[in-house]
Amino acid sequence: MRTIIGRLALLAMVLVGVSGCSQAPGPRTSSPSRSSADVLAALKAIPGVEDAQITGGPVGLPGQVEYGAGLALATDYHNDVAALLDYILGQLWSQSATKPTTTITVSIQLGTGSSARILELGDAGSALGLTNVGTRTFAVSPAQMKQHFGAWPGKVPTLPASLDSGSPATSATPAP
Repeated sequence: MRTIIGRLALLAMVLVGVSGCSQAPGPRTSSPSRSSADVLAALKAIPGVEDAQITGGPVGLPGQVEYGAGLALATDYHNDVAALLDYILGQLWSQSATKPTTTITVSIQLGTGSSARILELGDAGSALGLTNVGTRTFAVSPAQMKQHFGAWPGKVPTLPASLDSGSPATSATPAP
């Protein structure tokens, strides 16, 4: 009788211990779970944004994942472009669906269609202390993002007051 009770007690302890190991970890408490759709909605809600897209997924070898955003701004956009870039990057880093391992990219254009002009974001990135590693888009490494925003996924940023309509433009010029 004692042997059966002892074995049942041992079995119960093992099951309790194993059940804790087999559970998938829950979302991090410092950053709630966010989808790409959440990020896209936040980007489209920025005053002066006419359209936005999220891109991402595997690039090159297995385990290489890029994540980014493309925005079309109103042709008369006059808000702080460095603050806009920082907010976009923060939004991209705060999503928990796709962990970027190669680059995080941002492309911004003024207007849409054939009259659209691409904004050169190098100066805005430099103002944030970030180094552009991209060629056609502004791109930063996950290591820079971690240094700038903390561990992935980062905290969800709030829209800066400087992105409200009517603020003076700074830190970027249209590319030729």
